Amino acid sequence: MRLSRIGRISKAFVVSIALVLGMSACGGYTVGFMWVLGTQYNQISGFKIDDYTGNLTTMVNSPYSSGGTDPVALTVRVGGNFVFVVNKGTSVAKCDGNVSVFAVGEDGILTYQETYYTPGCSPVWDAVDATGTFLYVLDSQSPAYGTVTNGVTDLNGDITVFQIDPSTGRLQIIPNQSIKNVAGQQLNYFEVGPAPTMMRVGGSCLYTLDSGDQTIYPYGVGSSGQLVVESNSRVQTGGTNITSINASGSYVYLTDAGTNEILPYTTGSGCSLSAQVAGAVPNLPLTLDPVFSMTDSKNKFLYVLNRGGPDLGSGESLFGRQRARVHGGRSFEPVRVHLELQRRHGDGQVHQPEHGAALGAGAGLDVCVGGTGDVPRRERKRRLAGSSGSSRA
Repeated sequence: MRLSRIGRISKAFVVSIALVLGMSACGGYTVGFMWVLGTQYNQISGFKIDDYTGNLTTMVNSPYSSGGTDPVALTVRVGGNFVFVVNKGTSVAKCDGNVSVFAVGEDGILTYQETYYTPGCSPVWDAVDATGTFLYVLDSQSPAYGTVTNGVTDLNGDITVFQIDPSTGRLQIIPNQSIKNVAGQQLNYFEVGPAPTMMRVGGSCLYTLDSGDQTIYPYGVGSSGQLVVESNSRVQTGGTNITSINASGSYVYLTDAGTNEILPYTTGSGCSLSAQVAGAVPNLPLTLDPVFSMTDSKNKFLYVLNRGGPDLGSGESLFGRQRARVHGGRSFEPVRVHLELQRRHGDGQVHQPEHGAALGAGAGLDVCVGGTGDVPRRERKRRLAGSSGSSRA
């Protein structure tokens, strides 16, 4: 398989998040927009993706200010009219993180709208529900962080739920109707586990990865934006260094950098997660530190980003594309390649890598796209580029 390099991000734009939005043009072709967060100068770099070649062209007025300090996460409202950027802030002690709202204009140009703040400190992730009605923002520290109750110190993070105005993008906090503070007022946040780093919306569930105890905290997504505590309030993963979570259809995938494995789960009632019978899937023999995963739009392919390996140069990462498929419960051993491809045929299991390529050689990050097997070549770049609503690396 030949891979085509479609762009190099300068060192100033250390890639925290890249997002691709597919929109319909008058000619019937797909026009892609990509936004990349740069933590060094607190900026958003915008690119247009050529429909035919996949080449990147810088947007007008790019880069844009992120609206805060240390932008770490970005997501797009369903329909593509608004972008929400999470700025972590200068420090947890200052608690000056925020969420900046941008309107998406012609050719993907971003226009700053307004800044909002969460009740907790140091926001690290955001996600939009499938209807584009609610925005979830994950804080690494809840307002109750550090308080002691019955001898137990609260070290938890929290989720803030905002309702999104579909016309203006304005945000309004949804109070927690289940819990009140000592003054008898409804809390304006939903607490999760310790040191949360990432969350994913999967169907009617919201899964949060808590790195402090290597667990997954599941919430049910109720009416009017309420998050409902499920009976299975915490999922023990048994991981040693869980770095990412990805929800896709009826499956949830975790990457464990401690064991260099992918942990596949099947979702169940009450947002429960059951480890798949085949168990953890080893990463490629000569790859290390898996830090992120995502699936394509048809939930056929799982892509795994590995941050290192003994044969990589300085600043280089491996982008793994894995196929998950059913073969009577049989497992396949990974084959040594850079980019691993695995297809899913129904059970969400991850098997048999096929193709590979390195990303991020040298001082910056190379954004690469490659063929997807049965897709005509001219469509391959477009299909891969638009495979996921957002990606964070």
